[in-house]
Amino acid sequence: MFYSAFIFIINALHLPTFMDIPILLLAFNRPDVFQELLDSLRFVKPQKIYIAVDGPRQDKPDDFEKVKAVHNIIHTIDWPCEIKTLFREVNMGCRHGITDAISWFFKQETFGIILEDDCIPNVHFFDYCREMLEQYKEDKRVFSIAGYNPVNTINFDNYAYDYWFYPTAICWGWATWANRWQFYNDSETLYKEVISNNSLLQQTDNSWFGNKYKFLVDKVLKEEITAWDYIWSYTLLLQNGLSIIPKYNFINNIGCNHPDASHKFDEQFVVTKTHVFDSEIKWKHPTYMIRNAAFEEVLKLEFFPPQPPFSKRIIPKIKSFVKKIIQ
Repeated sequence: MFYSAFIFIINALHLPTFMDIPILLLAFNRPDVFQELLDSLRFVKPQKIYIAVDGPRQDKPDDFEKVKAVHNIIHTIDWPCEIKTLFREVNMGCRHGITDAISWFFKQETFGIILEDDCIPNVHFFDYCREMLEQYKEDKRVFSIAGYNPVNTINFDNYAYDYWFYPTAICWGWATWANRWQFYNDSETLYKEVISNNSLLQQTDNSWFGNKYKFLVDKVLKEEITAWDYIWSYTLLLQNGLSIIPKYNFINNIGCNHPDASHKFDEQFVVTKTHVFDSEIKWKHPTYMIRNAAFEEVLKLEFFPPQPPFSKRIIPKIKSFVKKIIQ
């Protein structure tokens, strides 16, 4: 709470004159985090807000009151703006509920920002999105603009540019264009095709990206994982698209281990702190589509941690086997 209050004050000290980028807010049953998100937007006063709220789950009686409370919070928006809402009567979940809402948004807008209820932006996020949306609006190699930098173990201060490019998406506060989102495709038919002809791995030179999303998309389509953003990352790989990753982080996720969070994180997980600039930002754009090897290596190790030596892996198995025989 202290950190959120700190960001609240910092935002107040860095007020932009207006925020003319359409925003989609995605919410469900967490009125407390949704209220914090709206409070953070009060400092930039977006002129056009789309709000999609998923419906209550039938087997969770508390959802009905919580979802109703989220609906009521919308009435606290106290600045002049256009508001459009999509209130679901039944629960669509955090896969189809989110992708359907994004498609609804982009049927009406050509570009925009997407914020889930627990992704609290600092004020620099909006200037960053405006800059990137304008810089790359005609460059269709760029599919997604991430506001969150998940790597908090590297100091990027001396990095020459303010962002780099990455082959998949990071979606804790992000922006894109309608003509990029149109490629989103979570059909089993497409997945079976790219697996049968090996095109996903060929597209990524059999890299860890291809293997990672071959595994994850399979889990999503089998409904063993409930998620939407893995498919968006997989879409980028199939279309040879890129996402922009900022040198500094602009998003504070306050819902990682909320009691009503859809996905929980390990206790060791640390949300990257948001960065506050001392003065007006003059963005340093790279002159080529550069990737960051150090950044990618950290994320690779999180998904594919190094295996211990064979001897250390086999000995515990032998001990366990012997113990079972003795018993």
